[in-house]
Amino acid sequence: MQTLKGESVPTVRLAKDLQVNAEEGEQKETDMTGVSHGNAGEAATRHEWFVGYFVANDPYRQTTAVEMKWWVHQPGNQDKPFGGNRCARSMSILIQGAFRFEFLCGDHREEVLLKNPGDYAVWLPGIEHRGFAQQEDTIMLTMRWPSVPRDHYPEK
Repeated sequence: MQTLKGESVPTVRLAKDLQVNAEEGEQKETDMTGVSHGNAGEAATRHEWFVGYFVANDPYRQTTAVEMKWWVHQPGNQDKPFGGNRCARSMSILIQGAFRFEFLCGDHREEVLLKNPGDYAVWLPGIEHRGFAQQEDTIMLTMRWPSVPRDHYPEK
């Protein structure tokens, strides 16, 4: 961390300082230093998450600032347990299909249906959730910030 007028600010690594040691097929580099591209579904390293602290050997996608998940959901198990985060906020955006969230905070329970591309839900730390695809091949993009080890409960 650097300090700026007494405040802590994150240290930023510039593109010229990055070195990539990705295995073949994990990441495609361009001719320009500081640019990488690939497929989110193929890049997923942990339960469909492809950006976060847990990504190894890829300084483009390894970060403690945010986690990102690309997931193609299928209708199925309606008895999934609720889960939550201790300190991270989350946001899920519907890309395709339809998705139903159930949120739980203490005794209060709320249901949210995402049915149009671009519909989203955002929830704070401590709000437990679970979700269910309402159609075949429902695609969601989920972001969680910050990316913190052992933040999710129950542990997977």
